[in-house]
Amino acid sequence: MVEYGITTSKAFLWAHVCPLDASIYWYKREDMLTVITNSTSIEIPTARGHLVSIHANRFPKGCIHDADLGYDFFDRWSWETAVSDDEVGAFAEECFSVAVQQRRMMLPVGLKRYEKIEEQREGKDFQCRANYDVEIKADIRGGIWGTGNLFVQTHELHHQHQERNAHLEVRSP
Repeated sequence: MVEYGITTSKAFLWAHVCPLDASIYWYKREDMLTVITNSTSIEIPTARGHLVSIHANRFPKGCIHDADLGYDFFDRWSWETAVSDDEVGAFAEECFSVAVQQRRMMLPVGLKRYEKIEEQREGKDFQCRANYDVEIKADIRGGIWGTGNLFVQTHELHHQHQERNAHLEVRSP
């Protein structure tokens, strides 16, 4: 297996698209790195990673945020009939993109306060900064109504496993 996942990612946020929950869960990568040290490590046919409890790590006491989108939002994608990891990944990326474009999920926007009096006289108090990268994960069995966890990948072997989505193999420990 190749170390390829949250420990090598340069993305600021990771988002897990969980169709069983009709939700997208997201967190800051840096925050999740501390969480996975106390979670269960598992291996599926194409990857290795950690099962992280959503309930135990949900915001505000934890780092996992939830964009509850509703089942009607997910109706346009055929998750269970997808034949490859690539197809499922494309579904997840499109789902995330649509949710953001429709402003159905709130993502963090960094704020920088203008301190100079000249800037404040120009009617500016804050500058919003939202220039960050996001890694999208299709977490088909993840979510409260699935395994109760998110599968946080740390290693990857290959994407195609018997011509179907290998993440269907993820189960609770």
